[in-house]
Amino acid sequence: MKIKCFIFILLQTLLNTVYSQDLTCDCSKVFTELCQKLEVNYLGLVYLRQEKGDEWYSQLKGAFNENARSVAPNNCAAFLQKFLRNLDDGHVFVFERPSYGEAELLSLKSQIISEKLNEKELEAELLQQSSSTPDPFIGKWGDGVNEYTVVKRGNEYLAYIKNSSEPSVVKGTLKARFQFLDGRFEGTYYSLTYRPRYAVGQMYKEGTLFAVDGGIYWVKWSSAYQRELSMINTENVTLPTITKLDEKTTLFSIPSFNVDRKLFDKILKENEKVLKTTSHLIIDIRGNTGGNALYFSFLGIYADKHIPESQGFVLASEDTKAYYEEQAKYSRKIYEPVINGISNNLGKVIDGPLYPVKKVSRINSQIETVSILTDHGCMSAAESFILHSKQVSDKVKTFGEPTGGVIDYTSVHVIKLTSSESQNIYFGYPTSTLNKYAPGGGYNRTGIVPDVTIPANEEDKIYWIMKYVNTRN
Repeated sequence: MKIKCFIFILLQTLLNTVYSQDLTCDCSKVFTELCQKLEVNYLGLVYLRQEKGDEWYSQLKGAFNENARSVAPNNCAAFLQKFLRNLDDGHVFVFERPSYGEAELLSLKSQIISEKLNEKELEAELLQQSSSTPDPFIGKWGDGVNEYTVVKRGNEYLAYIKNSSEPSVVKGTLKARFQFLDGRFEGTYYSLTYRPRYAVGQMYKEGTLFAVDGGIYWVKWSSAYQRELSMINTENVTLPTITKLDEKTTLFSIPSFNVDRKLFDKILKENEKVLKTTSHLIIDIRGNTGGNALYFSFLGIYADKHIPESQGFVLASEDTKAYYEEQAKYSRKIYEPVINGISNNLGKVIDGPLYPVKKVSRINSQIETVSILTDHGCMSAAESFILHSKQVSDKVKTFGEPTGGVIDYTSVHVIKLTSSESQNIYFGYPTSTLNKYAPGGGYNRTGIVPDVTIPANEEDKIYWIMKYVNTRN
């Protein structure tokens, strides 16, 4: 009964979106397909059922299944995501990319433009709320292309475009609408062409960074945290910045690993001398929710060891086999044994890819100390970066707070849930464990705990690290 009550309350708070109701999607059918895909593909569910019992999963699934029939197409992705959150693994998720006809898009665009606000109205509303409501999400934000004004009406946060360097953008129009539900922001995000989609966001890095699923980052320009704002690339807030703080210390800020590799490497090249000649390198990855292993481009400047071989487990399934067949195009030696193992052991847990020792090309530098600053926003590739950094060098020490804990299950495969029809809902799941110690000896439940915890009320965490290191050298 507790689960049923929870679902009832949950459905009462589902987002009040403004999608077109012409989209076709029977959420009950989509939920059934999602469960089928989850059960045959996700290894973490095998371990959860061993730990909590089959009855736990049956009750959870039954409660959601009972309510799925009443979920509208535009709320289906949110409903499915709430179900998947019970698995407590950020690498298990859904997202949607709804299909709209030309007439529908024109109608959506016309509606949004007709409700636009002028700058004076926005400023007046923001000024009134800023002076009366100590709400960290209310304020002025930006992403390097658009400037946003976020205000709150009732339980809903509305982000309006104040200015834009994109000629086609109409100032004063709505960019996103969110509600704060269960510790996160959920709502609707509008693309450049006014296509709405379900979106989830969270604030990190002392509230200066807002990360939205899909690799979208906003920076709060009205924040009082000047240190954090000074390390932002104003043209593209996802790109890294490198700043020399004093003769011994350099700050390397990496908001995201989900950026263009060429742009990332270009910044490294432009700052190569600064990186090589510093003795204390502070790498700030707060709010970095992951992406790709771009860090191999610079790991060599402080590496003195190689990354040891590793191997995890895989749940043998046809979908996972298809994933590794794609990977085998780049390395048959690593993935072909897994493909053969899956073919002969469908439904069983088998050894995953055996990754050999990865040699790190060492680069001469004067680096003596590496300090990595973390928070709960560090996930996936950001956590992998921490683990690899510690494997290649004893110079590395982590500071801050525990990471988000999205690393025990890796190598994500995304498949479309065909029953979602024009709602175009996709299911992502990790295909293997990080190693043979996960999940029992993994990080998902605790995050990667820092070597040195920085007090939460410390306003300038960069300066705190500098003091800490200087007093011990």
